Amino acid sequence: EDEAGVRALVIKLLRDLGYRLLQAQSGPHALDVWRQQGDEVDLLITDIVMPDGMNGVELAQRLRRHRPGLKVIYTSGYLADLSREDISRRSDAYIAKLNKLKAELKKIPTLKFEIHSAKKSVHAIRATQFEVICPEKESPRSWKQIRDLIRRAKLDGKVKATGIDIFTRLAEAEAKIHGGAVDDVHFHEVGATDSIVDIMAAAIGVHELGIESFAFSRIPLGRGIVRSMHGPLPAPAPATLELLKGLPVVGVDVEGETVTPTGAALMRTLGKRFGAQPAMTIEKIGYGAGQKVFAGRPNLFRVMLGAPDSFAQTEEMLVIETNVDDMNPQFYDHVMDRLFAAGARDVFLAPIQMKKNRPATLLSVIAAPRDREKLAEIIFQETSTIGVRCYPVSRLILKRESKKVKTRFGDVTVKVVEQPDGSKQMTPEYDELKRLAAAKKLPLKRIYAEVMRRLDS
Repeated sequence: EDEAGVRALVIKLLRDLGYRLLQAQSGPHALDVWRQQGDEVDLLITDIVMPDGMNGVELAQRLRRHRPGLKVIYTSGYLADLSREDISRRSDAYIAKLNKLKAELKKIPTLKFEIHSAKKSVHAIRATQFEVICPEKESPRSWKQIRDLIRRAKLDGKVKATGIDIFTRLAEAEAKIHGGAVDDVHFHEVGATDSIVDIMAAAIGVHELGIESFAFSRIPLGRGIVRSMHGPLPAPAPATLELLKGLPVVGVDVEGETVTPTGAALMRTLGKRFGAQPAMTIEKIGYGAGQKVFAGRPNLFRVMLGAPDSFAQTEEMLVIETNVDDMNPQFYDHVMDRLFAAGARDVFLAPIQMKKNRPATLLSVIAAPRDREKLAEIIFQETSTIGVRCYPVSRLILKRESKKVKTRFGDVTVKVVEQPDGSKQMTPEYDELKRLAAAKKLPLKRIYAEVMRRLDS
């Protein structure tokens, strides 16, 4: 009836008998104590599955490799109310997932590391803490070296592409901060083995879970000074801020770094929308725990996995617009081409009447918030305007995909849109119809009719 009291009595008796004990309260705690006092420990007391989720048997086996004579007492611990089958099932599932991740990461050549993943309590919330243990001294790696490393890995092609995209963002930010070519960038902290593993583990997780898009809340930024290989730097670090340009952030009352360059690169690359939580049906929730302890704020990263509730996807976008009344209208074609090439989702013109009854043109651009600066720069470069307006908007877009349709004239890309009632609407891409019509010297409407006939059949 008093398991804690009995355990305390047993521990006292064992100590009275002269045993030097290590009580495994959590995986990280046990390993930390072992590193400091391993030679002075001859008996380990551990739960079968500890409160942080680590398997006590695995921990004991790991320690016995260094100390073959280590004695072990297993207790049921916080899982005392569960059956042996439940304990085994939870432990086996946890270890299987971790081992699968380890096996995937070991496909990256030449890296030497160990992974430790354990559960810990943060403000009474049970969270997972992921730790990469690697050699203490490593030479900086260039972006070219890291890219070659990822390309040589025997990972899924989509995983490698995601990892390279994330590192590309990092390299571009570092090149801009330090001045120099992207391929010549040498990563220090981010080029270390643990950061490479962090990023590639995230890429593996994205594809393993089948996540189609990420929505992030407004990004909290702390303040103060952080230590780096370059010396003391302001928090957030310059590379972090560069990566977060165009994304919604908010300052929080925290002394320290709340977002690292690695985290910023992940959000910049994976994030499709930022701000309010989208309408969704929550299926799973996970908590990740950081190493630092912040006063008045849990150092946690919460992930909610679910399916969208709406028939349409919501996207947070930005409208950039300006009124132009003194420019040659022939130039608009070139302006629109440049804006689309730079990532604008849509560009359109509308006739307006300005002050003093001057006829003018309203140039409007719909874009992702992160593209604000580069698109505004193009507008200033290519038009006569001296100012632009920017404001956030939300848009609903129907689910869509593209597929290739084979015709006797050649392949044509078709956009397939799912309507609210579940029906599908299919539209050939105009540019491809135009290309085939020119190549085959046929009327465009004949190519269009052939594609639609194929779709109907």
